[in-house]
Amino acid sequence: VYMLGLDGTVTPVTVHINGKIPSEDIRCDEGYKWINIVTKEKVDENTVISEMQVLVLALESDSTTVKVNLDLNGGELDSGTSITVKFGEKYGDLKTPTREGYTFLGWWTKNGTSSDGWGEQITSDTKVTRKEHWLYARWQANTYTVIFDANGGEGTTTMEVTYDGHYKLPDAPTRTGYTFDGWFTGKDNSGTPVTGETSFN
Repeated sequence: VYMLGLDGTVTPVTVHINGKIPSEDIRCDEGYKWINIVTKEKVDENTVISEMQVLVLALESDSTTVKVNLDLNGGELDSGTSITVKFGEKYGDLKTPTREGYTFLGWWTKNGTSSDGWGEQITSDTKVTRKEHWLYARWQANTYTVIFDANGGEGTTTMEVTYDGHYKLPDAPTRTGYTFDGWFTGKDNSGTPVTGETSFN
């Protein structure tokens, strides 16, 4: 019996008539199987070799359907929260979710809270090597430039603020004859007060 691996390597294995291929020789990774290249039938450690012959076995994907659950991690995706792929094949078209104020950094095998962080990044070219499993959306908060308008005073400036983070406030502006009353989202003390504890979102 000749075993043809995925990398093209051929390994000869001697089997007695009415015997079976040793399990250590025909063992393969999950999601793959050995087939008779002539009959296309699956061959495993329970298959009996009943006659003398030159038998060539090839290793191929079992092509089992796999459900992949998608944890959007605060994002949105119109096409749903799961996809179906084939074991041993590439993930293919992975959808891109959206999240206000954030940039999508791809799909990962961990949710970022464990000791090994986000695990491995999964792309459209990554091969599926697990049965039903989860992928997690990873996000990075965007940074925005906020203009602090002195509104008639001196000290108009800009500051960088991270989405969902707290405002970083500049020094208080000055204006002759006036007392500074704080920063607001609208002119002339209108809108919402903004302090160092106010979240930017």
